[in-house]
Order: sequence, then structure tokens, then C-alpha cells
Amino acid sequence: MRIKYYIIIVGTVVLVSLLGSCRKALFGDDVASDDYVAIFDILWDDFDRHYAPFEVRGVNWDSLYTVYRPKVSPTMGKDSLFNVFSSMLDHLDDLHVWISGQDENRYYSFNSGYLKRYMTCWWWDCWIWETGNIPSSFDWSLYLDYNIRCAKIAKRNIGYIYIGQMYNYNINLIDSAFEKVWDMDALIIDVRTNGGGNVEYSERIAGHISDNTDTVIISQFRNGRLHSSFSEPFYHTNPKYGKEQFTKPIVLLTNQLTGSAAEWFTLAAKTYKHVTHIGDTTAGAFSCISSVRMLPNGWTYRYPIQKVSNIYYLFFRHLCTHWIFIN
Repeated sequence: MRIKYYIIIVGTVVLVSLLGSCRKALFGDDVASDDYVAIFDILWDDFDRHYAPFEVRGVNWDSLYTVYRPKVSPTMGKDSLFNVFSSMLDHLDDLHVWISGQDENRYYSFNSGYLKRYMTCWWWDCWIWETGNIPSSFDWSLYLDYNIRCAKIAKRNIGYIYIGQMYNYNINLIDSAFEKVWDMDALIIDVRTNGGGNVEYSERIAGHISDNTDTVIISQFRNGRLHSSFSEPFYHTNPKYGKEQFTKPIVLLTNQLTGSAAEWFTLAAKTYKHVTHIGDTTAGAFSCISSVRMLPNGWTYRYPIQKVSNIYYLFFRHLCTHWIFIN
């Protein structure tokens, strides 16, 4: 899984360096940058051949072709073409799908399903943290780091760890966070608005609270022309980390922008008997993602190449909880 994240960066460098001189090798045909009809077909066909969770998400990709292909014409502008692509890809409702590009007049960017999730979650990330309106019931004397924020419930022996992302900080801070809350009677782990990152981080967090070393996640890679063509299952276990694990009661909080590696952690944690998952549904962006793809007009995009299930082979559009408000 981690290898795929590195491929994104490598793939971008390779494709950008080759685009000018090797357009025909990259796209199979010598497609002009303003041949919008051909570009639409390239995008649609690439998703058709490689996007993994069509069936999980209940999307009829052929029917979307019949709807959106007639909207593309040789005389349309770039803005109109991007709007067609965005509207079609939004049906996937998948945060691991994006398309972007840039010219002298505009930067184009679209992330499938992001806007509606953001509108339900903005208050937590933008209001509480950015304005400093931290709940007064929290004692922040245990504060550790911006990305991993430790606290305790005032006048209660209950710990709190907020994990903002799964990358770009010293992974050993995770160990420090659990040391700070080790003597608590219970723990709240908050991964609301955590967009994910590196699975190594989610595995480390899960390893600190694991109560077993059994299989916690099953994944399969798209490997054929049919939307139902997948590899044999990969069984992912989550080894325990550290000498001891925190197996006292834990509440795990999520919202609709909890995604990717944060959802892998959530999926693993839901198998632990001492963990209760509450909050809002998660984003549903579990999969490894493709290398960055490039269209003849220079726009780039990506998509998930894998479907992910729990140990009962139940595949999810998102992880469900019962919703409550926590002050």
C-alpha cells in the first residue's frame, strides 16, 4: 500500500518530462491538446479500464458516457470541458478522484464529493481549531503538537488525542501521545477531518490500541477489463505496537472528511472490542490510488485502483456510525 503513494510522485515527474516529445507513446494516438472529443474518450476509457469501486458505489459508467459525451464539442471552451469532466466524476462521490490543470488564465481543480462533505464539516476544522475556540471542558496541559493534540477532559480521568493527518510529522509523536494518556481510565481518539496520508501512521496508531493480531482489512486490486475483475484478496493484519496496548474503553470520532489512511485506521479500530465508533459517516476513500495520469491537454487526474472490505467481505461507500454531538 505504501508503495502506491510513492508512485504518485514518481509518476508525475516521468509524465511531465515525457509529455512534450512523447505524446503519441503516452496516449496511444497523436491526440491534439484541443481535441476535446478525443480527450473525453481517453478520460472515460481510462476510468472504465482501471477505476476499482464502480460496483461498490453503484455507478453505471456506461450510462454516464451517454449523458456527458454529447455535451462535448470541438468548439467548446476549456472551462466548459472542465465542467463536463467535473460533473461526470462527481457521480463517483469519491475523494480519491481528482482532476486538475492550469493555463495562463486559470487553475483548474476538482475533487469528487469534496464540496458537500466540506460544507458539513467546516465548523470543526475551521472554526474550532483555527479560531482557538477550544472546548472549555478540555484541559490542554498535555498539549503535544499541532498534528497530534493531547488533552484530558477537565475533572475527569479521560484522555483525548486529536490526530489531524497521517503524514508530515515525526511518527514517534504517536508514541509520545499514548504515553501522555496511558494512565487515563478511558480515551477519546478524534480523527475528524483527517484526510489521511501514509498507512504507516495509521498502523502505528492502531497498533497502540490493538487487542488482537488477526486480519482487520481485506483488499483487492482491479486487474481486468470487466468492472468485476479483481485480484485475489490481500489480508492485512495490524501488529501490536509497544510493550503494552491501551485496551481500556475508547471512543473513536469521525466525520465525512475522515478519509484514506484515517479510514484504514477506523476500519481496523472497529474490529477492537473496546472501541466504540461514533460521530458522522466517513469519506469512503479507502483505496490505494493510481499514479498521476495526464491528458493530452496537460490536465492531470487520479483514481482508486483497489476495493477494501472488512473481515466479513463487506465493502463500504463509507463507514457508518450513529451521530451525536459532543461538546
